[in-house]
Amino acid sequence: MYRHRSHLKRSDLCCSDCHAKIRSRSHMEMFEGDFILLLCNYPTFNLDQPKVVWTRSGLSPSTVHKLQLEGDPLKDQNQLYRGRTFMETDALETGELNLNLTNLQLSDTGTYTCSIQDFREEQRVTDIELLVKGHKLATVLKRNLELCIKCIMLEMHFLFKIWGMSMQTKWNAAMLL
Repeated sequence: MYRHRSHLKRSDLCCSDCHAKIRSRSHMEMFEGDFILLLCNYPTFNLDQPKVVWTRSGLSPSTVHKLQLEGDPLKDQNQLYRGRTFMETDALETGELNLNLTNLQLSDTGTYTCSIQDFREEQRVTDIELLVKGHKLATVLKRNLELCIKCIMLEMHFLFKIWGMSMQTKWNAAMLL
């Protein structure tokens, strides 16, 4: 039986940072270590032996996660995603073909495609571009370090002006840093 959730649209995304829906299918930015829920909805109730396949461009094999009614759906999964993806077991009944991707890595950056297949055809349902950035803490520390360096350089420039040092002396002093 297919259940439709009217408050979720095919293009909605959810992430660990916001715990809310984001209305952007084309581009999503996350931090390393976070998790993301990539949403994909498709009415599967009249498909014969449906299976959903999440793939990522630029991978070989390209399969991130596969869910089907029988067999071993993860035998073709790219090893980069082993143990980090899951889907609800009733996804093929509800049509909510959402992919949970945990412990995001920088290498997870790319375009993710949700496709539904049955014995007759394959249909591409949605594409989501994901950019994974370095750790939040590392990003904050880098920004703070850059600000400190700018402050030190401004102080040095001020001191050089007071002391009347030449440009060559400034350059030599800067090289000591």
